[in-house]
This record gives sequence, C-alpha cells and structure tokens, in this order.
Amino acid sequence: MNSQTEASTNDNPSNSSDPIESLMEPAYGHVVGAKGHQYYLQIFYDFQENGSVLRPTWNLPAFLFGGFWAFYRKMYVSAALWAILVYVALGLRAESNPVAMGLLLAMALAFGLFGNALYYHKVGRMVTRLSGTNAERHKTIANLTFAGGVHSWVPWLLVSILVLGSATSIVSKFISGESRTGFSVLRDLMSNE
Repeated sequence: MNSQTEASTNDNPSNSSDPIESLMEPAYGHVVGAKGHQYYLQIFYDFQENGSVLRPTWNLPAFLFGGFWAFYRKMYVSAALWAILVYVALGLRAESNPVAMGLLLAMALAFGLFGNALYYHKVGRMVTRLSGTNAERHKTIANLTFAGGVHSWVPWLLVSILVLGSATSIVSKFISGESRTGFSVLRDLMSNE
C-alpha cells in the first residue's frame, strides 16, 4: 500500500477502501461523519466530477423533515430559515390557506431537491476554514470531526414533539368535547334503538 492510499484510509472515519473516498479529499469524510458517510461522499464526488453543484439531487429525509434534517446535519442557518418559513406559514393558517400550503410545499421540495447541495457547500466551507489553520494534522482531524457529524439527539426531539403534539391535541379535543369517544358513540347507538 502506498503512503497516499494509506493516508486516505487512515483519514477516513470508517477506514474502508472505497474508491470514492480515495478520490475525495479525506477531510470531507471527517466532517460528514459515520452517519450517511457513503451516501454523501458519493453525492459530493458527483458534484465535483460534473462541476455543477446546483443541479438537483433527491434527499428524502431533507424533503420530509426539512429543518430537523438541517439541524441534525448541523446546518443552523438552513434550519433557522426553515423554522421562520414554517412560522410564517402557520401564521397564515396553512391548513386553510392555499398560499401558505404552497409555501410549505415549495420549501419541502427545495430542501428535497437542493439539500445535498446546501450540505456540500457547508462541508466545503468547513473543510476550507479548518484545514487552512496551522494546527497539527491530528488536531485538524479532531476539529473537523467535532465540527461536523450529526446531532444524534435530533430524531428523539422530533419524535418527542410529534408525540407531545398528538397527545395535546387528543386531550384538548376530549376536554372540549369536540371528539367523540368510543363510549359516546356506543351510548348514542344504544339510545337510538
């Protein structure tokens, strides 16, 4: 094994000998981290080979979860933009306003189609910023790994929000009497006979 191949294998968080990883700058693998490592390095390599970063690629988690996906990938500006647009759409009563619903759909499509490009730009900026320092190699790798990766607690936050939101909705409808429970339906059926 030559020293260049050995260095790229040692720089890679998963220590695999995938040809894509040997063609990509090893720092990208440290920023991406272990979660989605192969997927994102393949996308990044395709961006570099084609020279067109703004071409659409599909990212289902980015489409479905938008800002949560961005926050999970430590893309704070994109997550904040998503939160602001959701807040505006909810203020416009998205459930009954076609403009607000269109805004939410356009935002979800934009994240789904261009989320990989946003992430590629973020990773590239981070690699440029942290690799340009005069720190020792192992410190640079540690900084890239720490600054990159994912927030592994974000999926738990999303599940908690969904469960809490559903429970709150059910309880509020039950208290206000808007929803009919199984017992009330049964009682109404028996009284009609």
